Amino acid sequence: GTIRQDINISIVGGARVEIKGCQDLELMDEYVRREAQRQYMLLQIKNELQKRKVDAAMLKLKGVELNSVFKSTECKFIKNVLANKKVLGTKIEKFTGLLGKEIQPNRRFGTELANYVKVKTGLQGLLHSDELPAYGVSTQEVASVRKILGCKDEDGFVIVIGNQDDAEKAIAVVAERCVYALQGVPHETRGALEEGNTEYQRPLPGAARMYHETDLEAVKIDGKMLQEMKKNLPLTPQERLELY
Repeated sequence: GTIRQDINISIVGGARVEIKGCQDLELMDEYVRREAQRQYMLLQIKNELQKRKVDAAMLKLKGVELNSVFKSTECKFIKNVLANKKVLGTKIEKFTGLLGKEIQPNRRFGTELANYVKVKTGLQGLLHSDELPAYGVSTQEVASVRKILGCKDEDGFVIVIGNQDDAEKAIAVVAERCVYALQGVPHETRGALEEGNTEYQRPLPGAARMYHETDLEAVKIDGKMLQEMKKNLPLTPQERLELY
């Protein structure tokens, strides 16, 4: 009694994107239209970044602690976690106006960044310069953030909130997605949302294996680890024969 479709979409200059779980047949054409729109808008962002002469070297982002800026904030979701979380901000050179650019109805490029951060770190959302002041963040707080981060008029910024490790990882994820913006449209698997939009789920499966593992970090194997493993190896078949 159920049905599910996966749609693969690309436009000229874009990339193949797989949309998973399109269960409503009546919405299928809307998913296609909105993904085509998203890819077109990402290509427009790419073109604008080229005009602004942004390159990958400018997107090596570094998190700066901003807790002191928000010690008296009226922003509830910052105030509620300020005692045991870090507020990190990072400048994104020449990105002003692009973080708030709508790429699907009610979804902006900043939403894409937040989506990546959520999938890869578990942190819920982020704040960016094109939507502030808002949510209780004041004009003065925005000015203080821009000053601390060293933002010029053409620079944007992003703020993330979490424990130190997760917040730093979130900044790295934002940097990764901004570098993708220089290429235009990343190959990826996206999940279908009820109204016809989509959200990032994982990289598109490659030819070498079915899926890239998005939930586990790579483990670096070194000599010390190998020595520890050798101490706890099970008996070989020959050793078992001799034992028995």
